[in-house]
Amino acid sequence: MLGAFFCATVKSIRNCLLPLIKRVVEDAEQRLKRGASISNIMIFNLFVLNSAIFLANYPIKKMSVGRKITAKLHDKLATFRWFERTIATVCLMIPLILWLAYKDPKCQYNFCFLYSISDYAYMDHSYVFGMLLTIAAMLFIFNGAVYFNNQNKLPLQLSAYGKWYNVILGLSLLCVIIFPCNQFPVLHDIFAAIFFLGNALVIGIFYRKKYRILSMTLAVLTVASLGLSVWGIVPWFTLLWGEWISLIVIGVHFILESL
Repeated sequence: MLGAFFCATVKSIRNCLLPLIKRVVEDAEQRLKRGASISNIMIFNLFVLNSAIFLANYPIKKMSVGRKITAKLHDKLATFRWFERTIATVCLMIPLILWLAYKDPKCQYNFCFLYSISDYAYMDHSYVFGMLLTIAAMLFIFNGAVYFNNQNKLPLQLSAYGKWYNVILGLSLLCVIIFPCNQFPVLHDIFAAIFFLGNALVIGIFYRKKYRILSMTLAVLTVASLGLSVWGIVPWFTLLWGEWISLIVIGVHFILESL
């Protein structure tokens, strides 16, 4: 508000007073050219008037930088891109934050991961598990909702394919929280599969042409890591590592979408 008021004030000075000031200065310069005498007071007045001209023009140039910054902050597309990067960051950090929240007295140096991300629902600080997955789920749902809204109201010039699938993926992740793995193993596994395999399918189908090879590679990496962890081919490669790699792939996908 203060910035807008200051800007309006400066514009008023420039539009109303500046022509008058310039006329006085030009009249004084003409008198000097004709050889007319001029007092010290008049010289001082000329200095003040020229200073006023400079100050009247200078803030306008400076405020253009502020207007550029404000325009960036109000750029809906730029804001949406940063929102997608936020989703990527959350996906990348979920397993690490859960590991930091989990304290196992039996584990030397406390450097132990549980078998899967879902197992953290039963740790002492289980609210951390619920909070992280809820945040991620709502980010997915909001991302899809923005694309629905974009068709009617928001001129973001987003992909024609839309992001309707993110609503489905976000709801499936919410169901992973609602149906814990020990109480509802079948439902839990179904919704977890929808989320992880659904993301792999999305990455492999909806991609930009310049990222075609990379997107296909990431989709295959997701399926391969999940299959390797589920079948237990490598003993130390538990389901958590397969899920973490899948979340990293999802994060990379959102970063590519935001570029």
